Amino acid sequence: MPYVKPYNYVGSAVLSASGQALNDNAIKNYVNSEIVVADIATSAFGFDSIARGELDPISNHHQFTTGEIYGISTPNENIDRSYFTANIKPVDMTGSGTTIWTPIFQTGTTMELEATGTIFINFGANFVSSSNTVQAHGEWDSKIVLRYDNGTGWQDVPGTLAYTFEEDNTAGSSGVVEPGTLLQGTPDSALAFRRWVGWSWVLTQMPAADYSFAVFVNAKVDEGFASARSWTTEIFYT
Repeated sequence: MPYVKPYNYVGSAVLSASGQALNDNAIKNYVNSEIVVADIATSAFGFDSIARGELDPISNHHQFTTGEIYGISTPNENIDRSYFTANIKPVDMTGSGTTIWTPIFQTGTTMELEATGTIFINFGANFVSSSNTVQAHGEWDSKIVLRYDNGTGWQDVPGTLAYTFEEDNTAGSSGVVEPGTLLQGTPDSALAFRRWVGWSWVLTQMPAADYSFAVFVNAKVDEGFASARSWTTEIFYT
């Protein structure tokens, strides 16, 4: 059936804020879940009334009437890798005494929530931590976590903690060997070091603000990188 507004306007009467809110909520529900084929077939609701949104091809940002989508995708080429290192730490590069979180290039976005909403995030990337040449070998664990800042400082998204482990290469070379060659153990165990890390996460009841999202790493290796990165963010207003 076609949309029927619950609150009717009366000429010369003072507009009711609560009545307007009823109409707004009703049209959102109708557009999102209540349209049936008959509504369009009888011209009660035409396609020309549907806002198609705007696409910004530079930032891969698509804005719809009821939400927005942001996206990043990089291939698995050497030139598209995003590198990280523990050599920026002043002391204790492989220990737990010094933590320096470094954002990984092209693993997030900056966006604006115009009202309280829900943020849905999909992220995935292949992480490689090359064998140390300066620091001691030890299959060191570099922590990876999704973080965001909405004006109150960077904070972790609970439940998104992951690890990338040093490839303990007995030959001591850094980043020049392929999985299964010169690495300790069988080819299968060597491949296990090169991990795909990914999350699907929902943040609900997020207040209106400007948000910055990024994946951070606390590195414990001389050289590591993320490749084949994929990131999408969707905003839904309820």
